[in-house]
Amino acid sequence: MNQRRVKFSIGLILLGGIITIGGLAFEGNWPKALRVSIAIGVYSGLLFILIRRYASGYMALWPFLLAAAAAEIASGWLRPDAVHRIEMPTVAAASLLGVVHWAGLYASEFLRSSIIARK
Repeated sequence: MNQRRVKFSIGLILLGGIITIGGLAFEGNWPKALRVSIAIGVYSGLLFILIRRYASGYMALWPFLLAAAAAEIASGWLRPDAVHRIEMPTVAAASLLGVVHWAGLYASEFLRSSIIARK
């Protein structure tokens, strides 16, 4: 997996986020639109920085997990009913995004190489 594929996938996440935020804004749910905007911005921005700084041939899982946990923490502070402390179940649930993103990139790379090998 190379940096270009990761950057492209971040772009797809941003596109999906824009669509989601647009839907929330259309519904008038501005607080949730703000929280989603912050979460997507933190996840995408931090992951982009970590990938550029620490990526080599093998793409480790930790940048994805760190970016997902940071996104949850950043958006969690804006919840009206939030108790302002970091809880591990919340961070673990948010890290699911990082795991799914990382695994999806590896699966797509595997499928791509399998398809090319059959030609």
